[in-house]
Amino acid sequence: MEIKGFAVFEAIVILVLSGALIYMNMEQSTVTTEKITSAALSNDTKLLSSRIYSGILEPQSYLILNYEPLQEELKQNIEKNNLTISVYVENLRSGAHMSINGNQTYLSASMMKIPLAILVMKKIERGEMTLDTPLAILDNDKTDTWGTLYNTTAQYLTVRQLLDRMLEDSDNTALNILYRNIDQDDFENLVYKYYGFQSNSVTTISFYNLFSSLYLSTVLEPQDSEYILQMLTKTTFNLPQIADLPEDVVIAHKFGSRYKDDEKYFHDCGIIYDKELRIFYCIMTKDLEQDTAIQVSAYLLNRIYIYSVQTRIDLDNYKQAELLSNNSK
Repeated sequence: MEIKGFAVFEAIVILVLSGALIYMNMEQSTVTTEKITSAALSNDTKLLSSRIYSGILEPQSYLILNYEPLQEELKQNIEKNNLTISVYVENLRSGAHMSINGNQTYLSASMMKIPLAILVMKKIERGEMTLDTPLAILDNDKTDTWGTLYNTTAQYLTVRQLLDRMLEDSDNTALNILYRNIDQDDFENLVYKYYGFQSNSVTTISFYNLFSSLYLSTVLEPQDSEYILQMLTKTTFNLPQIADLPEDVVIAHKFGSRYKDDEKYFHDCGIIYDKELRIFYCIMTKDLEQDTAIQVSAYLLNRIYIYSVQTRIDLDNYKQAELLSNNSK
């Protein structure tokens, strides 16, 4: 009995030791696999977007990529009504885009106020002025072409006040004061060399360069790019309301309007923020009466928004159906 008991005990010990060896081999295999995986995902060898690994963008997100149906719809409408209009749309999260007459050039109108604001903020970053720096208002600065600041009796206004009036009210007197206080070479380098504008002519694509520069903060410190975009959400011309967009949709945009002699231009470009949507749009018109240009631009903005939202819903439903199908297998 003692020999038999010892044999049983010996068998148990062997089984335990065998199990431990198997576990150790599995652990070693796991560690080796982890090391291989870690090496494969090192910063030097990662091939996916860094937004995936940082958690900014989830995998299997089904980002909107196809704008061809929207492009065809808008193009048919523009051609049917024989309109001189350019439209550019880009999903800032995926890079997918559509363009109609994207290389058509237009007079810039008030759109140059954004790069001017960027240069003012750049001077602040360099320590050459602050938002509270007072700037003199000269008689030559005053113009009644747009805005009401020409009526002021003040001799000075701060940089902050002038930026607010220029971006929110599109005031041309504020424009003249700020433009007089920046370096002309800096303006030409930024506008013509960096953003790709041509003299006083712009395209919808060149304005994508401008807004994406703000969105990605390629020129300014993040807080200063944020400051400008925040001001652009407060513009007194409310095209989103005319376009019948929901009140909780945020749009940082700038309009430009020039109606003088035979010149008839109206533009509106900006970024739509709705939940996770980040959609850049730019609409430029020529030879339309102002009321007509505004209504046409509002219609186009409405269609851009509706397409983006409905496509997002359709893709989310598809993703959910796929998930349910996989779970049922």
